[in-house]
Amino acid sequence: MKTLGLVLAMVALVGGSCFGATTVMASFNVNPSIYSLIALPCVPLDPAVGGTQSTSKLGDPSGVFGTINTSTNFVLQRWNGGGYDSWTDHASTTPFTSMLLGTGYWLTGTALPSSGVISYAALPDGVPSIDSNGNAIEDSKGNPQMTDMYISLPGQGQGTGGWTIIGHPFDHSTAIDSSGETAGSRIQFTNGQETLGWKAAVSAGWVASAILAWNGGGYTAYGYNGSNTRTLAPGLGYWVQTKVDNLAMIIPAMEDGTEP
Repeated sequence: MKTLGLVLAMVALVGGSCFGATTVMASFNVNPSIYSLIALPCVPLDPAVGGTQSTSKLGDPSGVFGTINTSTNFVLQRWNGGGYDSWTDHASTTPFTSMLLGTGYWLTGTALPSSGVISYAALPDGVPSIDSNGNAIEDSKGNPQMTDMYISLPGQGQGTGGWTIIGHPFDHSTAIDSSGETAGSRIQFTNGQETLGWKAAVSAGWVASAILAWNGGGYTAYGYNGSNTRTLAPGLGYWVQTKVDNLAMIIPAMEDGTEP
């Protein structure tokens, strides 16, 4: 299993040869009239669609939302563990200046397109696995292997976990279960010493058995049991509840049945 932390992945993309890859147009859906809980499905490039910020600011919101007037009636918020940081267009006091894979964001604004679709320039789906020399690792067919993605779930520092808004970090859906089972084993959690499938992580007292996506009027549960939705979708953010601090959630890069 090829794995890589999201921060390391972003550093590799900035410093390595991955920027030579084909640029694509990625997109996600929003509700133009109410809040949406969104995530970026692909690594954004800046300037993206009309962005004016420096190209060194990977994923600057002004690039992702380059065709939209974000100077008024626009709110982009990131959960910080105890409240929200809000991005303000070009303000020097903005608490965050980039949007990252694996993070979910609340978004609303009267300037959002009526079509409900936000498009931006990005790298293709997934982050390539790299070797110790920074070179992309290829499979037997010469295609770049994609890395599974670690998403940090730090908790609130009290030892009892807490809530985190994560984002699905791919531009394809991800099955929660492997074929023929209902234990959520394709989604894993690690404390740095041990890695467990979702159901096992619940039994260990690490995490809740479902995560929550906002559907515009309430929350839809995603998980491995009961009536929960069993497939994570691109473009969506999810609330994840942990019961202990300092975990990471691992989302596989490959679809079920396609991993070599």
